[in-house]
Amino acid sequence: MVIAYLKGKVIGRSETMVTLAVGGVGYGIYLSEKDLLVSVVDDREVEYWIHTHFTQDSLKLYGFFTSFQRELFRYLTDLRAVGPRLALAILSHLTMQELLRVVSHQDISLLKSVPGIGQKKAQSLLLEFDSKKKSLLSIAEAARSSSAHGTVGGVRSSFITGNSHGLGNDGKAPDGVTSDPDPLTRQMQQTQKAEDDVRSALLNLGYARPEIEAAFQAASEAPEASSGWTFEGLFKRAMVSLRKPS
Repeated sequence: MVIAYLKGKVIGRSETMVTLAVGGVGYGIYLSEKDLLVSVVDDREVEYWIHTHFTQDSLKLYGFFTSFQRELFRYLTDLRAVGPRLALAILSHLTMQELLRVVSHQDISLLKSVPGIGQKKAQSLLLEFDSKKKSLLSIAEAARSSSAHGTVGGVRSSFITGNSHGLGNDGKAPDGVTSDPDPLTRQMQQTQKAEDDVRSALLNLGYARPEIEAAFQAASEAPEASSGWTFEGLFKRAMVSLRKPS
């Protein structure tokens, strides 16, 4: 049996997976670090697109908030040098735009920013990416098409266009914009990316947009806001506001 989609409540979590209760059955689902962070134990229903991974002696479920992320995971695991664990690490640390930059610009430094990828593996991956560029571009185009109509998998996903390098939709810097911004611009880009990612994650968790924007407003008044937000920092701060009794 191949499981492709599950919707239920998160009733437990570990460092690598969540337990999702669906119809009286608990499914163990492996997630990327970023998706695991926002998959909190809660009464709200969460939905995951599932990749069922078979090996000789086990069956594992890998979950994603959007169907195109699942397709990207499948693309990555089809590469000789990438297993499920490394594929999740890539999805946690690179957006689609950043991955396209890696492929189009042979950006080995960006690729090596992913934990578990050193010089030798990065060189091997660049060769494979180059030979399978069309497949990646097809996934990116399908994701962009869905995003242009407002949503992917029920919510708008910042993973499609979010990037920290000031790049346009073609993976290149727009006219007049350098790919290496000054520190202040970089901080602003980081904060904007964090806001987009956290907003998408909270919408996936069932929070209403006005609730989210109010939480962001409260976060902007926090002392740590002056140094810019990371995804994890802003998510934790927003959840403090969202869990306060109204």
